[in-house]
Amino acid sequence: MTLLEFITDLQSKGLTDKEVFDQAQEFKKSQATEEVVEENTEEEVVEETVEEIEEGNSNDSPPTGADVDQTVVAPEKTEATDLILEDGSSVSVEESEKRKAQYEKYTTVAKPEEIITENGYDYKYDDKGNYYYKPKGSEEEWKTYEDKKSKPNLSIASLFNHSDFSIEESIKTEEALKKGKNLVINFNNNIEVSNGENNELDKEQQVFINDFI
Repeated sequence: MTLLEFITDLQSKGLTDKEVFDQAQEFKKSQATEEVVEENTEEEVVEETVEEIEEGNSNDSPPTGADVDQTVVAPEKTEATDLILEDGSSVSVEESEKRKAQYEKYTTVAKPEEIITENGYDYKYDDKGNYYYKPKGSEEEWKTYEDKKSKPNLSIASLFNHSDFSIEESIKTEEALKKGKNLVINFNNNIEVSNGENNELDKEQQVFINDFI
């Protein structure tokens, strides 16, 4: 409240001029005291702030005997050499790349559970290495061979490039063996074939048979 506002307020209350004057003097004294207190308070705040700044600067100073020009070097970051797998185990980056390449090669034709169709049949395999088959587009259940080393099972594996087995080469081998079993060597220097035809041996063949007998 200003001095003028204070005097106006006193006059509105019906005070005499002397009463207004006396109270106005008291008001001025009280105002002067408040200003001094505020100034002192501001000075104390400024002094405390300066002291805090000085203390902060002293704390930032390097320890006694330290090289002021010394450069602080951050620790070097080392690259991770191992990768953490889903099961919690770890493998090296090199091993991880090797496994990745093997998987990409293994899934070149199809990934596990993906279906391919050959010669009227649908084929697939699972992530455990089991191979399945059924007629093309049928609703029948998938079938598999119990003997995983059997020719039919290896033949399916070869469709996915998981085996070097060739059904064509296997058939050729079986036919050759079958013809071999049907070949009868007699002692009349003749070879009797299952078709009933007799073929005379040449000299080299005769020597071989004589040595064998």
